[in-house]
Formats: sequence, C-alpha cells, structure tokens
Amino acid sequence: MVLVLDKAGRIKLMNKRGCGILGYSERELIGMDWFRFVPERMRGEVREVFDNLVGEGAELEGYFENPVLTRAGDERTILWHNIILREDGVITGVLSSGEDITERKRTERTLKESERRYRQIHNTAFDAMIVSDTGDRIIDCNPSAEAIFGYQRAELIGMELVRLMPEKYRQRHKEGVKWFLDTGVSTIQGTVVEIEGLRKNREVFPIELVVNSFTIGGRINFTGTIRDITERKRAEQEKERLQSRISQAQKMEAIGRFAGGIAHDFNNVLTAIRGNAELALEDADRSGPLYHRLDGIILSVMLASKLTKQLLLFSRDHPFELVLLDVNKVIEDILIIITRLIGDEVSVRTELEPGVWPVNADEGSLEQVIM
Repeated sequence: MVLVLDKAGRIKLMNKRGCGILGYSERELIGMDWFRFVPERMRGEVREVFDNLVGEGAELEGYFENPVLTRAGDERTILWHNIILREDGVITGVLSSGEDITERKRTERTLKESERRYRQIHNTAFDAMIVSDTGDRIIDCNPSAEAIFGYQRAELIGMELVRLMPEKYRQRHKEGVKWFLDTGVSTIQGTVVEIEGLRKNREVFPIELVVNSFTIGGRINFTGTIRDITERKRAEQEKERLQSRISQAQKMEAIGRFAGGIAHDFNNVLTAIRGNAELALEDADRSGPLYHRLDGIILSVMLASKLTKQLLLFSRDHPFELVLLDVNKVIEDILIIITRLIGDEVSVRTELEPGVWPVNADEGSLEQVIM
C-alpha cells in the first residue's frame, strides 16, 4: 500500500491496495487523520516517530512495522518504509510504502508456538529422541537420551550415531542409511524395531527403536525414538521363570495324583497277598522251607506297603496322622524288614538311647526320613 501524509498527519493520498486493506474508499480517506487508524495502545508512540520525522527532517533508515485498524475493527500488521517529501527544501509530508505482513506474522507466531510445543515435548519425553544428519552424526537430542546412554548433551552432539550401538549392528546400519539415501526406500522406518543399545560405560542393553526421516531446507534428517526396555525384559524373564515353576509344579501335582492312584490299587493287591500268605502260614510247618518262604512274602508285603504309604504321602492323598511314637520302636520295626531283605552279607548295628521321649509325628513320614 502507498500512503502520503501531510505534516499534520492527514491523508493526502492512498492507493487502491491501501483502501482495500482498510476497507474505505479513497474519497472517505482523503483528509482523515491517519493516526485514528493506529490502535490506541501504540498511537502515541507512532505519532512521536512521525513528528520527529517531519520536524527534524532526519531520514529513518530501515523498515518499521505497526498494526493498523480496518473498518471492521480488525488489526492488520504493516511493514513500512518512509521517505520525507520536500518542496523547495521545505518538508511537506511523508511518503510511506507498506506491505501487509499479517499472515506472515501469524505464520511466524504459529511456527514459534509449534516449535515451543515441540521443544517442550522433545525435552520432557520419557523416551530418548535423537536427530541425526545424512553424515550419521547427531545434531540434536533430548535429556532422556543423556539419561539412557550416560552421555552429556555436549558429548552427544556431533557424535557418530554408530557409537550408541554394539559392533554387530554398525555395518548393517551404515548399509541401511546408504540404501535409503540412494533409493529413498527403507525397510524399518515407521516400525518398532527391537535391538540393543550401547551405554557410555559399554553396557549393552535392550531397546525399542522407531526411525523416521524428514526434510528441512532440502536436507534429509533422521529421528530416532528410543525406549530402554531393560526392566520390561527383566520382568518378562521373571514371568517366564515363574511360569516354568508353575508348569513344573503342575506336572508334579499330576504325577502325584497318578502315583496316588497306583498306590491305592497296589495296596489293595498287597492286602490280598498278605491275607492269603498269613492264612497259608498258619497251616505251614514251622520247621519246613515253606514256612520261611511265606514269612518272607509277608515281610516283603509289609515293606511294599510302607512304600505305597510313601507314595500316598507324596501325592498328598494320605493325610498326616500325628500320634505319639516311640522312635526306637519305629527304627526296630524297620530293621526287621531291612535285615531280612539285605541278607546276612550286610550287618546293621544300632545304638539306641533307652528311655527316649516319645514324639508327636506321622509314622509314615518318620519312616520315610529314617529310610
């Protein structure tokens, strides 16, 4: 827009562009006080600059901006360049050329707000955020990147990105970057990749990585969002360990139930064998070989019965029965069976303390401990 003011600040000329911006016709504007179009909060300041300009005649270098009021009451920001008008050496007014930069200023404010929000998110994000260039060097990072990798920001800026990854990943990473720069094709951008990172203290740790690229000023940059999943992996391993223990416990429970079923059935068979053997023993001659064989069968049945009792204890199908027991007698009863089974080749000697107090225990469990 082009504006001519006299020394009093009245409008002498306004082009069509200026009329369109303000919302007035040229006829309406001619002769009006220009400063009524300046918002009141800035009116005094703009008036002072104008008075100095026409009073001292000093040319103001550069450009100046201030808002103007339209007919609708809106404000438009104008960037001005001013020239003093003279006739025969006498100052007669000011010629001002202005550019409406309202949209540019709005865009600048939007960009600044967007940058402020981005920087706030960038700096407060829980995940590490790293920006690198096509030379694979870090150009920006957030505080979480410092915390996760153990470096200070000053150390990270300018560092080769491959220094943050174990050796086994470096060549593949370089090849992937080169392939993307040559072809524009990436197999990992925009996806979550689970790999490993390398801390400053050389500790290798698991991470989740999301890589993307963007272009500013014709230059390609890369962003990496990195999450340390060390604790998650540890929790998963602990969960697997507990699950394995639960599975093992379930297997043992199944085995116990199976053993309990077998013990019940086997005990019924033993009862029948022992009953028949004892009946046959009553009719047998004590001095004959049949008597000793039948006696051996009964002893074997007694031992087998104790084994089935242990199986029942293992399966928890047999309840504990706490009774007062003479430990010495329990040992002697067990020895009767053991000595007959092992024969004369092995001798068992006991030294039992007489008068031992009885104990309140389950006989089967105590026998199992002694055996």
